[in-house]
Amino acid sequence: MFTKFVRNAFLPAAAAFFSMSASAATPVTQCGQKLNVAGETYEFTGNLSCFSPGQIPTIFIQADGVKVDMKGFTFTGNGVAAAFISSSGPACVALKNVEITNGVISGVGRAIGICVPGSASVDTKWHVHDLQIRGAGSGIGAFNANKNHIHHVNMERLTLVNPNSPPSPVFGFGIELYNSDGNSIHHNTIVRTNETGIHVGANSSENDITKNQVTQTKIGIRVATGAAENLVRGNKSVFNTVDMQDDTFTPACGTTDWIRNTFTVANQFCIH
Repeated sequence: MFTKFVRNAFLPAAAAFFSMSASAATPVTQCGQKLNVAGETYEFTGNLSCFSPGQIPTIFIQADGVKVDMKGFTFTGNGVAAAFISSSGPACVALKNVEITNGVISGVGRAIGICVPGSASVDTKWHVHDLQIRGAGSGIGAFNANKNHIHHVNMERLTLVNPNSPPSPVFGFGIELYNSDGNSIHHNTIVRTNETGIHVGANSSENDITKNQVTQTKIGIRVATGAAENLVRGNKSVFNTVDMQDDTFTPACGTTDWIRNTFTVANQFCIH
């Protein structure tokens, strides 16, 4: 009887202990923090403002498998630097299976940079979703980075370079892919950028651009010369200077398929 009582009394306490251990996360509490434990979950515990002189205005992702849950809080930057970047300092690092979700990013030069050094692309497989990006220079950039999943991100007013300076024409991109293949870009909303909503750059192939909404930009969705075998399907791109643009003319649209998109102004007849 005593043995049974002790065993039953111990079990709830043990279960609670192991539950707490399994759910524990490392807090993100300071500007310039380095997230460098592989497979670790990092959580914001409040809004983070990183625009004062002397503050490091970036969160550095430095290990594979890092998960960042912003918990609905806001990161505010200095108008020039990135909010999150795969970097060990000034240099890019190829990191895999990173997740960033559930927050607001404001007043940064770029919200998120998935950055691989050199000229060869790497299967980075980041998962970026359920974010609000507001008043930034640009949104999300993938550079030599393959097979990333970017979805349910809302972006607006992507023109800012510095809060005390006028917008620059080199900023104002929503989602950019450069030498990046096999990315899934879907169910994102991009409003009011001074350049391009979704840009599929040169040497970016087999990307799936599906069911995004882009409005009030210079170019809504653009596929550059040298980007091959991309699928642009079911997007709504309206009220832009040019809603959809393919830079390959010989043959028309190259090997990119434009299917069942909603638009008014396109630069080629092969865009549907």
